[in-house]
Amino acid sequence: MNPKAILGFLKKNLISVISLVVAVIGAPVMFYFSSGMVTSLTDEVQSDVSRRENSIRSNSRVTYEIPPTTLGEDAWSESGPPHEAVISDAVSVMRTHNAASERVRQLVLDRNRREGSLLLGDDTRRLLPSPESDSVRVQLLTRLIDAYPAFHADLLRNEGFGVPPSPDEVTDQLRAVYEQQFQALADANEDREPTDEQLDQLAARLGAQRLAMYRDRAQGLVAYASTDVFLAVQPWAEAGIPRLGRAWDWQLHTWVHVDVVGGLRRANTGDDGSLLGPMIGPLKRVLSIDVRRVEGENDRFGGGRGGRGGRGGGMDEGGGGPVTASLASALPRDYAASHTGRMGWPASPNGYYDTLLVDLVLIADPNQLQRVIDAIQSVNLMTVVDVDYSQIEPYRDLANGFMYGSGPVAEVRMTVETVWLRAWLGDLMPDATRTEWRFPPRPAPMPESDADASSESGE
Repeated sequence: MNPKAILGFLKKNLISVISLVVAVIGAPVMFYFSSGMVTSLTDEVQSDVSRRENSIRSNSRVTYEIPPTTLGEDAWSESGPPHEAVISDAVSVMRTHNAASERVRQLVLDRNRREGSLLLGDDTRRLLPSPESDSVRVQLLTRLIDAYPAFHADLLRNEGFGVPPSPDEVTDQLRAVYEQQFQALADANEDREPTDEQLDQLAARLGAQRLAMYRDRAQGLVAYASTDVFLAVQPWAEAGIPRLGRAWDWQLHTWVHVDVVGGLRRANTGDDGSLLGPMIGPLKRVLSIDVRRVEGENDRFGGGRGGRGGRGGGMDEGGGGPVTASLASALPRDYAASHTGRMGWPASPNGYYDTLLVDLVLIADPNQLQRVIDAIQSVNLMTVVDVDYSQIEPYRDLANGFMYGSGPVAEVRMTVETVWLRAWLGDLMPDATRTEWRFPPRPAPMPESDADASSESGE
């Protein structure tokens, strides 16, 4: 053993070592001066020597333990005498694991954080979490009323979603074709009237022209969807302007919608980046996107159909104090809610994340449904937690211009769990909403003099 290590050990256990030496030396000395020592005293000394020796031996062993770094891996643990090289190696491994853990934490945070998709662009930060003045509040909330639905119309258009030609479009184009071809047939006949057979042929051509219009539109789309699919995006019908809590809800909904629409687009994008469209791709049509809390209820928040409005935008007045991130105890899990067991405010607040559920109703190819699920789960921190579907007639909606291709189609009901990390989520959250969601109080801003001092000191 390293002499320095021995010396350090002796210093730490000086009393025990001295006692042992005294006991070891004292026994023969006492016997030398008094050979008539009684047997009981000899046994007592020997017992004391053994006890102290065992104490030194037990104190001379340490346990090295390195926690697991991957799911299902066991912690590494080994007990032995102190050894400088082993201690150095263990510390090095722990530091490597800590650095890797921090990199993963930062990657997940960067993946989850939403810097863009702000309803008012940079002006959103002038409104949330707190406007600088009442006039700014009124001005920006007034703009937000129109910006909220307009953002979602742009979202669908930019991601390649759309609707079939409207009945008026179809009628106008077919009327022009009909009049042109009817006149050509009339001019070719002596009596200036098309025959019944010619009219039947014209009707067939017009029918084919209508289908061609539907097909051309379908080939230019990712899938069918209109702004009506967003159940939380409704025209503002209340008196006055929204409150800040409602503005926050709208912004949060927007982040959720952007992720979901992005995942659905991926479902109809080929491996080579090509557009598959509703006639070939697994996703045919989006019927509804509905955001709700993890409560097992159907009450939505943020002004959706059935939402209750109010200070926090339709959310319950949560009880209890702030929750903070702590590793002292495991996060609660509720596997009755979903197979992930994850819960968030208001059902089970924790200091790390919140969860929102998204109920989707889609029309999709049941044979390619896994592709839709994989595409959704590839975006941000989303997990499909429930799926159900019922097969429908492929040409059910053809009369309204929806072309789903010739394969099987089904109406799919899917629930998606979305996770939002509290490390950034509260940045734009109004103080009243932070209290309601049981966030810790917002850190007080550093005084300018302290901030200048910290900057000069390089902190």
